[in-house]
Amino acid sequence: MAREMRCYLCASLENLTRDHVPPRGFFPPPLPSNLITVPCCNSCNHGYSLDDEAVRLWLSAAYGASKAGEWILEHKASKKTPKLIDALLTSIEEVKLLTVEHGEVDVERYEVPSDRIERFVIRVTKGLLTHHCVKIPRPPPLCDLCALSRPFRVFGEAREWAKPMCGPFS
Repeated sequence: MAREMRCYLCASLENLTRDHVPPRGFFPPPLPSNLITVPCCNSCNHGYSLDDEAVRLWLSAAYGASKAGEWILEHKASKKTPKLIDALLTSIEEVKLLTVEHGEVDVERYEVPSDRIERFVIRVTKGLLTHHCVKIPRPPPLCDLCALSRPFRVFGEAREWAKPMCGPFS
């Protein structure tokens, strides 16, 4: 029996697209041929795009970024997010970093809003779980907190990765 396609974030059946998990903008060319996609409604897919842009900028701007990170910063992150870049630049401050190899090193530190990182990590985690695990059919969420606390099935055993705050799962 074919399983009904639903948005992996809100369980909607309407306006379904495919969401790349992790976002394909995190990869330099050539793109891998095995990128993971999961069903996602248009609203959720576009609703998280600014979080994707922000996290991509922060990760590619990190001290000691790889050549791929440098390419992504130069060709992707810096082109699309002028407001995010301004916020990043205004939060930069010089700090000392203690390393094993070089002792104390001067580096730049920047602010990263934890709520945005948390939304990104939860979304990517839910996408990977949706792709790799057998799913339990679920009703639409009653609130945003319930949307983050969906049960999933691993090796035939139901598990919850976060306790819901309200609704039928509480």
